Amino acid sequence: MMKPLDRSPTLRRGFTLIELITVMAILGILVALVVGVARGVRDEIARKATQEILAALDSALQGYVADYGKYPWFTTTGVMGQVADSVVPSGLSASWEYREEAILYAALAMSQRHGPYITGVGGAVVTPKDSSGKAFPVFGDGWKRPIRYKLPKAGAISPLLESLGVKEADDNDNITNY
Repeated sequence: MMKPLDRSPTLRRGFTLIELITVMAILGILVALVVGVARGVRDEIARKATQEILAALDSALQGYVADYGKYPWFTTTGVMGQVADSVVPSGLSASWEYREEAILYAALAMSQRHGPYITGVGGAVVTPKDSSGKAFPVFGDGWKRPIRYKLPKAGAISPLLESLGVKEADDNDNITNY
């Protein structure tokens, strides 16, 4: 003989809505904490990679100067200082947004004299596009954004190499070579 099912209100067969919402809220908080920590770790890794890239570029620039007696440069008339014509990106014009950075890449990648002055930075090369859609290789930071290259000002030891850091719009976290 079978026993009849007990349908009393004390018998529970599943989770209540409150229990499910509580578990989901706890999981949401844990996921938010893990994502926040992962983002911080990723930014710290990118910051250290950027510092290493800037140090390598600064060292390569010193080797370039030892050979040529000056830093690679670009003017609005299109005259380049000691950069082999064979490595200058074709069509590089004064209106192109990354012209200084493209000249830096071309100068350090050329094989004339004792070059190339820098090797092994394949992951640190990016190809941004200008407003006309043309792309040139330039050195990039840990966030894959172009590293800025500015000639030295009076009294400066070397050119300014600068990354925009974690927050592009905040100048307080920029990373430079000095």
